[in-house]
Formats: sequence, structure tokens, C-alpha cells
Amino acid sequence: MGVNQHIQQKLPPPLKNMKRMKILVAASRIYEILLAFLLLKISSDLLSPEEYGKLGLLTTITQGIAWFFLAPLQNFILVNTINANDNGWLKKIIKFEILYSIFISYFCYSILVYFEIIPNVILNNTISLIVFIISVSCPVIIQTLLPILNIKKIHNVFLRISILSSSLGFLLPIIFVKYYEHTYLYWLLGVNLAPAIVIILIILWGYKHSHFNCITNNPIPSKKLMLFCVPLAGAIIFQWFNLQGYRLQLENYFSIYTIGIFIMGFTFCGRFFNAIEKILTTVLMPSIYNRETGVTINDAWLKYLKTSFIVYTLFFLFFMISSEYIFNEIISDQYNESIEFIKIGLIYDYSRCMLNAIYQHNLLTERNKIQLVFNFLISIFIFVSIFITIRYNLSINFFAYTMSISTLTIGFFAFIKNLSYKDKLASLNHH
Repeated sequence: MGVNQHIQQKLPPPLKNMKRMKILVAASRIYEILLAFLLLKISSDLLSPEEYGKLGLLTTITQGIAWFFLAPLQNFILVNTINANDNGWLKKIIKFEILYSIFISYFCYSILVYFEIIPNVILNNTISLIVFIISVSCPVIIQTLLPILNIKKIHNVFLRISILSSSLGFLLPIIFVKYYEHTYLYWLLGVNLAPAIVIILIILWGYKHSHFNCITNNPIPSKKLMLFCVPLAGAIIFQWFNLQGYRLQLENYFSIYTIGIFIMGFTFCGRFFNAIEKILTTVLMPSIYNRETGVTINDAWLKYLKTSFIVYTLFFLFFMISSEYIFNEIISDQYNESIEFIKIGLIYDYSRCMLNAIYQHNLLTERNKIQLVFNFLISIFIFVSIFITIRYNLSINFFAYTMSISTLTIGFFAFIKNLSYKDKLASLNHH
């Protein structure tokens, strides 16, 4: 104990503060995780498998739109936050992202309603329109603004806003479903109204304290933006299909009830892995973007990848042993049929999270065509496995195992490909 105190006293104040802040940031993410899983338990009590199936399908569509149209812009902003702030176009590109998100949301909703795509899920009424717009735009915007606060080292505000967002995201869906209707629409309204409120608060606070203002006033580098976003959009749409989009194919052959049962079991462990991934990226990614001079992208990425591999593998082994017990403790009895999909989903989500960690190298080096190729290959495997499953009337387990194994295999080749890439320090190793 005395030795540890002596070491702490020897640390310079900035390092002490940095260590303390990382602990607080991790604690805020753990708080968010606990609320998320308590919310999962409540959702299984309040929503029937049919409503949960509709929730899964609508989420698949809204996230597909958000990922394809908005996520490339979001990644561009985060990779270039320091550059944008120093060169005077951070405020402009944030404003552009917000307006662009709202426009895309409304446009896509209009198309889906006009052509009556999944009409039993996407309804032609005001509440459905509101839910659709905030479901597409708000998660992306909040996941732009919060990391910017973290990257800019405004940690105190980042922590308070993160806790507020998690708390509202927990309370609002329960209130809407309990006091209005036990439907997927009101659940999603509550879930996505929370980040909408937080976005407004961040913007008001940011402008009041001039955190989004810059001394210079340069235009957004549109050519650089397009070169970054176009190949990444292609990679992301395949990534969306690999993660969720396949559900729309399954919807043509299985009932909403069956899809709800499958989604609950297959994605159960993925919720834990998503939470772990959030903690790792929140704590580790700022040090990669703000790496010291002389530290190469490969070195920073390999350190991040090594930590991710150790953490994900430990949790994989833990859930392989305990996932079914945890599921029975958390989830309502009406989802008992979902248990058979849990461990298949665990293999997939372990592979997916490792692949995401590998893909960070492509974002850092702006080599998004590599990510496009690997995601495309996974999509081909998934499409073929769905076709074989339906053509030969096989169990959905066959499809799930094929998807998991193909993701793990291609992830290995993606790692080898990125590892062989040499840093171009002159153009990429900027701060």
C-alpha cells in the first residue's frame, strides 16, 4: 500500500489527472451498461416477441440509413476533429451534419411510405414519422458530439452529458410504453428522444462557451470529405447487412414472432460486447488520435488491438460458460425459445468486435477501400448461407453458424493485410 502511494506521489499532476479521468470515463460507461441491461430486462417484460420483432426490423432499417448516409461523415469528423478545430471548419461541419441528418431521415421515410416497404412496421402517421427521423439522426449526431468533447479533453462535461444521456435513455422508453402504448414505436420514441434532448443541450452549451467556434474561418474540405466518405459508405452498407440487414431477408420467410425470438437470443451477448467496445473506444481511442510525435499509426493501433483482443477473449470465455444462466435471470420467460441462439450469436459478436478493432487501422490511415472489400466478402457468405438455408429448408442455426465463422475467418485476413501496411508518416501521422 505504501509503495503504491509513493508511486502516485511521484507521478506528475497531468498524468495523475489523466489516470483519474480515464477511471471516471470508464465508470460512466459501466453505469451506462448497467442501465442498458436493466432496460433490456424491462423491454422483455413490456414488449411481446411480435413487438420486439417489429422493433428489430425498424431498427434494422433506420440504422441502415444512418450507417450508409451519415456514419461516413461522422467518422470523417472524428478522425479530423483536431484538424477541423485548428483550421476553422469544425462548427460548419457539425451544423452540416445536423441539417443533412434531418433531411436524409425525412427523405428516406417518404420513400419507404410511398412504396409501402414493410407497411406493418413503417406506418404512415405523425408518431411514426417523428420516431423515424430521431431514430436515424439522433444516435449518429450524439455519437459525433460526445467523442468530440472527449477528444478535445473537455472531460467533465463529457462525463455529465454521458450520464444524463444514459439516464434519460433509461427512463423515457419506460414512461412512454407504460403510460401510452406497449408498442415498439413508443419504445423507440423514448429511446431516441433522450439523445435528441442531450444534443440540444450540448449545442447550447458549446456555443455559449465557444467550444465549437474557431479563430479562423476556412471552408469544409469537400474533396477530402468525398474521398474519405464514398468508399467508406460502400464498406459500411455491407457491414450493416452483415450485422442487421440480413433480417430483412429473413422477414420474407419467417414470422415476426420467429424473428423476435431469434433477435433476442442471437444478439443477447452482442449487447455485452457492444458495451465493452464502448468502454475500450472511449478510454483508448483519444490517445490514438492525440498520439505523441514519433509514435506511428501502426504502433498505436497494435497497442489498441492487443488490449481489445485480451479483453474480448476473456469476456468470450466468460459468456461461453455463463450466458444461458444470465439470460434466464434477465429475460422474460416468453423468450425461452431464444436460448438456442445465444452461443451462436456469441461467436459472431466476438468476431465482429475484433473485426471492428482491426478496421480502426483503415479509418486512421484513410484506406477505406480495404474495409469495403472485406465487408463485401462477408456479405457474400451471408447471402449464400441465407439462400441455402431457405432453398433446402435448413435450420436457421445453419445460417447463424456460417455467418459467425465467415466473419471470424475474414477478420484474420483483414488483420494480416493491415499489419503489412507501412505508415506514411509524412501525410498521416498528424495530430
